[in-house]
Amino acid sequence: MKQHPRKNKTAINIEYMKASIRAKVEHPFRIIKRQFGFVKARYKGLLKNDNQLAMLFTLANLFRADQMIRQWERFSLKTGDNALNGRRNGLNRLIQGIYGRKNRLKHEEMK
Repeated sequence: MKQHPRKNKTAINIEYMKASIRAKVEHPFRIIKRQFGFVKARYKGLLKNDNQLAMLFTLANLFRADQMIRQWERFSLKTGDNALNGRRNGLNRLIQGIYGRKNRLKHEEMK
């Protein structure tokens, strides 16, 4: 830990813990705002907006899972491990079900 001019180390440690939690929580919001374009509420009424946010967070989780699988694929290509092909095909079927065939092709082109 770096030196800090304040003497109260407990308060500093609490702030470090809060900052680490805050950093983990902010990533899904970045995905929702930047990748899916959610910047303000679309609907009138809390229930509709709540449903839309639930769907966007679900898609953000799928987006993040796709990123993680791509990282593992790159790693497996370097090491020669081919165990992730089944998971990748399952994710493609899931994306096809959500986005449809046309958008899935765009998704494949972005690789």
